Amino acid sequence: MKKKLFALLLVLALLLGCSPAVFAASVVLSNQSLKVDGVPVRCEMYNIDGNNYFKLRDLAYLLNGTGSQFAVDYDSATRRILVTTGTGYSPVGSELLFSGEDKSATAVPSNQPLLVDGREITGIAVYNIGNNNYFQLRDLKDALRFAVDYDSSTRTVLVNSLRAEALRELTPEEIYASCAPAVFYVEIYDETGWCMKTGSGFFLTSGGLAITNYHVISGADSASITVSDTGRVYRVLGVYDYNVEEDWAVLQIDGSGFQTLEIGDPGYDVGGATVYAIGSPLGLQNTISQGIISNPSRRDGAVNYIQMSAAISPGSSGGALLNKYGQVIGITSATYTDGQNLNLAIPMTYLENMSAEEYLPFSDHSDQPSGVLTLSRNTLELTLREEGVISATAVEQNCSGVTIRYSIQDEDIVSCTWGEWNGDDIDLYVEPLSIGSTEVTVYFLISETETVLDSESVQVTVSAENSGSGPAFPVDFEVSTREVLTGLFEPVDIAVYAYSSVDDDKAVIRRTISDPYVVECTWSEWDGNWITLNVNPLSAGQSDIRISYSLEDGTLLAEETVHVSVFYGTITADTEQVTLAPGESQTVVFSSYASGGEWFTLRYEFVEEGIAEAEWGDWYDNGSDCPLTITGVRSGSTVIEIRMIDSDTEYCMATLRLPVQVY
Repeated sequence: MKKKLFALLLVLALLLGCSPAVFAASVVLSNQSLKVDGVPVRCEMYNIDGNNYFKLRDLAYLLNGTGSQFAVDYDSATRRILVTTGTGYSPVGSELLFSGEDKSATAVPSNQPLLVDGREITGIAVYNIGNNNYFQLRDLKDALRFAVDYDSSTRTVLVNSLRAEALRELTPEEIYASCAPAVFYVEIYDETGWCMKTGSGFFLTSGGLAITNYHVISGADSASITVSDTGRVYRVLGVYDYNVEEDWAVLQIDGSGFQTLEIGDPGYDVGGATVYAIGSPLGLQNTISQGIISNPSRRDGAVNYIQMSAAISPGSSGGALLNKYGQVIGITSATYTDGQNLNLAIPMTYLENMSAEEYLPFSDHSDQPSGVLTLSRNTLELTLREEGVISATAVEQNCSGVTIRYSIQDEDIVSCTWGEWNGDDIDLYVEPLSIGSTEVTVYFLISETETVLDSESVQVTVSAENSGSGPAFPVDFEVSTREVLTGLFEPVDIAVYAYSSVDDDKAVIRRTISDPYVVECTWSEWDGNWITLNVNPLSAGQSDIRISYSLEDGTLLAEETVHVSVFYGTITADTEQVTLAPGESQTVVFSSYASGGEWFTLRYEFVEEGIAEAEWGDWYDNGSDCPLTITGVRSGSTVIEIRMIDSDTEYCMATLRLPVQVY
C-alpha cells in the first residue's frame, strides 16, 4: 500500500516538473525594433532573460530572395524542424502577423530538434510561445548565413543578409519589369473627400511599408494608392515617420503581398551613373524615364539632393529613382522649371534612421499646409508713362516647394514681371500698356499640386497724362450701340466712327474688356473713319467693353462703354410630337436650362391658331421642368413654339418647335 502511494506521488512530481508554473525565466513582449537589410520591420518578438527571440518563419519570410534565404518545414512524425538553406521560402500566410496580444505567460522551453541541411543544431535555446517556436538570432546566424548586430542608441536589432548574387547591370526592359510593380500611384483627399493632389510612392516591404515625399501627403485627411500591375486600390492607413525639411514620409498601406524595391548601396551613386525614374507624372501611372546622375550631392537649402537628368514632372513626386541594378537610391522630388532636365531626388540615406514602430492616421499627425500672402497695396494708379511696383510678402507653414504667381484680368491694359526674392519678399513690376482699368491677382501656392495657400488682388487704373482738359481740336466719335444682347453662339459686330483733325497715324483706338471670359473682341480693317469691333461670345454672363479713342501719348480724345449680356438657354420636351383627337388632351413636360440671366419665363405660341389650345401648369420643385397641357380643338396640323424669355431684357434665349396633329 505504501509502495503504490509512493509511485503515485512520483508521477505527480514528474508532471509538476514539466508545468509552466516552475518555469523561472523572465519572459516579456519585446518593444525593441528590428531592421532587415536596413528596412524597419514589425514582427512579434519576446525578450527572455535579456535576449530577443523570433519566430523562425518570420525570419525565413524576411530573408526570402536574398543570399541568406532558407525553407522551413516540419516533420510531424519525428517532431523535428527542418531547414534547407539556399532554397526559397513558401509563405503559409501567418508570417509577420502580430495582434499586439502578449502571450508571454504561455512560454515554455521547447525540446523539438532543429535540423539545418540535415544536421542537428545543438546547444541552442528554443521556447514555445503561443504554439510557435522562438529562436535567438545569434544561435542561427552562422548556420543560416546572415549577420546580426544591435544598435543600443535606437534599441534596434539589425539583420543583414548575404547578397543573392553578384550585382548585374539590368537592361531598361528588366528594370521596368522588375521594379515598376513596386511603384504606385497615390491620391490625396481633403476632409470633404475631394482629391486635392496626386503623386507616387514605392514599397519597401511586402507587408505594405512604403515611401513617398512629405509634400505629397501634407495636409491630407486620407489617401489611397493604386498598384500598377493589378490595378487594385488600397487605403493608406497612416504615417510612421516623416521629415518636412528632408521631404520624406514612411507610410503603412492596408494590404500585403506587394512587390518591393531593394535599397541600393550609396557607394554606387556617382556622377555620370545611369539612373531610371519611375512614377506617375501628370497622373500617367508607372512612367519610366532614363538619365544619368548629373551631380550626386547637389546642395539646395539644408538638403543634399541627387541631381539627375531622368525626366520627372508634377505627379512624379514620391516615385523611385533606381540605379542600373534596379535598386532604389532616391525619392524623385523636384525640378528646376527654368532649365532643362535639372531634376532632384532625396537620397535614401536620409531614411536610415526612420521609425516604423507605430503609424498614426493623417488626421492625428499632419498639420494642414498654410501660407500667408501680404501685398503692399490693393489699388494702383498709373499713367501711360509711369511704371508701378507691388511688393509681396509670402510666408509658408507646414509645406515645402512653394511659388508665387500672378494673373491679369485684361492683358491689354498692363503687363507684369517679377523681381528677385529677398527672403520672403519679392516685387512685382507693373507696366502700363493702354488706358483703362484691370485687376492683377497674386497667388501663393504649392508648386507640385497648384494648391492655392493664399491670394490677394490689386485694382490697377491707367489714365492719360493730360486727359483732364480734353483735346484742343474737333473730335467726332460714335458707336453703333451701347447695349448688346446676344446668345452664346451669336457673334455681334459693333460699328465705330472716329474722326479728329490730327493725322490718322497719331490717333489710336483701343478696347478694354471687363470680363475676358465672357467675350473676346477683334478689330476689322479701317474703312475711312469707320472700323468694326467683332464681338465673339465665350460664355454666358455680362461684360463691359470700353472703347477709347486717344493720341499716342495717352491723351484721351473720347470713349464709350458698351454693355454686353450673353445668354444661353436650352429647352427639351418629353415627346417629339403631339397627336390628339378633337377634345382630347395631352400633357407635355418641358425641361429648361438658362445661364446669363437671373430669371426667365416660358411662353408658347401656335403657328396656326384654332387647331389646338394650351395651358401651363405649375413649375416642378426642381425649378427646371414645367408641364403644358395641349387640347385638340379641330382637325388640322400646327406647330407650337416654346420660347425662353429673359425676364429683365425680354431677350429670347432659346426656342423649341413641337409639331401638333389633331385628327
